[in-house]
Amino acid sequence: MLFTKNQVNRAFKKGQKEMYQFKDFELLRLKDFLVRYSDKIDHEMILKKNNKESPYDILCLVDTRENVCHTMSENRKRKLKKSGGAKRRKTKVKYHYDNIFNRIHGYILLEDLQKNKNIPREKKVLSLSLICSSYYSNMKGVGTLLMKSMISLAEICEYTDIILEVANEHAGSEESDEESEEESSGESDEESGEESKESDEEIWTETVNQPLIDCISKEFTRKILRIAEDGTAHYSIGEDYIEDIIYSYIEDEYESECYEYEYTPVDLSDPGETEYGGYYYTKGKRARIELYQYYEKFGFIEDMDIHFKWKAFTTDPFPSMIKHL
Repeated sequence: MLFTKNQVNRAFKKGQKEMYQFKDFELLRLKDFLVRYSDKIDHEMILKKNNKESPYDILCLVDTRENVCHTMSENRKRKLKKSGGAKRRKTKVKYHYDNIFNRIHGYILLEDLQKNKNIPREKKVLSLSLICSSYYSNMKGVGTLLMKSMISLAEICEYTDIILEVANEHAGSEESDEESEEESSGESDEESGEESKESDEEIWTETVNQPLIDCISKEFTRKILRIAEDGTAHYSIGEDYIEDIIYSYIEDEYESECYEYEYTPVDLSDPGETEYGGYYYTKGKRARIELYQYYEKFGFIEDMDIHFKWKAFTTDPFPSMIKHL
């Protein structure tokens, strides 16, 4: 893990100043959360005390109050009294602390970029992979507290910069159905035979922790739910993205091709529609402008060098931002 318990506690206390509503909450590393509440988690787990390969750390804002048992607002509790048994059971899974993961009101996924050789040697860079204020939390200020704590933690650990990218559904790349079909049709019968099956079985052998990883991924993905103005539900980040980070963190494994992507030169005075600064970049940035401006409040500024020179993320033309510490 990137950070010690002491470092996380110090950063949280600094971020928590004047946010009195979070008294008796704690910022816990995910593994510390799992150990503390292991008797309430129905999955076997084998956890390393210290990670050596994974560059990730996962911090959770946890309600540790013993006299509180759910996250429902007064309005939701009133509505629940009029509901039937099925509705009550579904609501309990989402809000009640019988599901121990409901004690997590928000979380941040962080990555240390020391393995990225494109970053200048004098830099020590922390990447914010994801910050989430749970849709099911009844607390205000979760995101702000997490941001303040993360910045304090980065300062305590002497990082020089924090970076992030403002992901959106417009600028992200998607593999076309035609490409998928071509790849499938190009595979010979022999290649898809017994040898391939054996290989697949070897690749997908389930670890002891896999049921736990699946559970955490599902719970973490559920928390990023947002409801649009037209009432439709959407998730800004896919479960696979979250699960890959959780898997790396729990199993202490890491494989990354991110820093080996080939970035084609871009004429920023006249970028193509799928390039950084182009049509889809602009459309995506406008769609997430509130989030973009939210990061600006914490001192982040856009810097395209993170995308083109540091190659800190994928080639998707998402706005890249940095905070100098």
